[in-house]
Amino acid sequence: MLGSINLDLALYSDEFPEKGETIFGKDFFMNLGGKGANQAVAAKKAEGDMTLIGRVGKDYFGEIVLKNRISKNDLLLLQGEIPVDVLLEAARYSISVGASVIFDPALRQ
Repeated sequence: MLGSINLDLALYSDEFPEKGETIFGKDFFMNLGGKGANQAVAAKKAEGDMTLIGRVGKDYFGEIVLKNRISKNDLLLLQGEIPVDVLLEAARYSISVGASVIFDPALRQ
């Protein structure tokens, strides 16, 4: 799978801030996400072998993502949110090594 990998930072509060207002949160959590990562997790839960190809930063948050990575693959799932030249190169390489390729046209938002 070639797709996005994110680390979501979420904060809970008892109230919704007004425009320009700063409020205090009460609970904070981090959650792995991104279309590519979410689809890779779903495939893995369905007992599929999966490799997620993506890019992460060289910082604290990137380290968290890398500690939770998924591996193994013979299928490449591509998403429309990735630049076309990257999609084509990944598809060509995957086909050349005998992997199947599936394209999900989900567009970049």
